[in-house]
Amino acid sequence: MKTVRVAVAILAFAAASLALSVAEPGIAMAHDSTSNGCTTPIPVNYWNDRFDRACDNHDHCYNRKWYGNSAAGKLACDWNFYNEMLANCGWNVVCRGVAYTYYTAVYYFGWYAWYNSSWFH
Repeated sequence: MKTVRVAVAILAFAAASLALSVAEPGIAMAHDSTSNGCTTPIPVNYWNDRFDRACDNHDHCYNRKWYGNSAAGKLACDWNFYNEMLANCGWNVVCRGVAYTYYTAVYYFGWYAWYNSSWFH
């Protein structure tokens, strides 16, 4: 049941971010072609552009197992991802809420990507 609530919260924040993305121009980061950037179930280009570098670094962390090939390593990658997004948000409350949503998504649903990353296969 908790997973369903998390998924609903993610979709609610994504829908809200679509509506709010028109209010402020996006911050396009240089996308790293060796990762897939921000992967979201629905297109939220404004936030994906704002968090692109954090998403690339998160992909590299998963692929290269920067903190070890363990659950603790995955959680360290996720925590660094969250903090990098927060640093990009400053004190923008909506941005910080979306960053938490992205963090929650990788925390709960990133295990498949973690165990199937290409670095060790």
